[in-house]
Amino acid sequence: MKKLLLLALAAFVLVSCGGTNKDIINPDADYVYFYGATCPHCIELNKQIEEAGILEELSVEKREVWYNNENQKVFQEVVTEIGLDESKVGVPFVYEKTTWNHVVGTDQAFEMLSNSLK
Repeated sequence: MKKLLLLALAAFVLVSCGGTNKDIINPDADYVYFYGATCPHCIELNKQIEEAGILEELSVEKREVWYNNENQKVFQEVVTEIGLDESKVGVPFVYEKTTWNHVVGTDQAFEMLSNSLK
């Protein structure tokens, strides 16, 4: 019963965070954006990305990592492959697949993505 209540609460949190918290799984995307569904920095970045129309202009794979175990594994694999210390990396995290150029943080991620529009 307790497990069922926790699952219902997690589902409510994910749904109540708005339409910008939807995964976009696209292995051919140029950029990957890892985020937490209830992370205030990620919520702000999601808002900025939506207002700028970035997801309509760029090929971005978007993966939620706080509640999605599979996406957590993918995030850990990427961080390891890039050669970063996993304990010092958080979300929002964006990287470009071809160059492995990566950033952590709302302002840095928005700058990377919006500069790619130019």
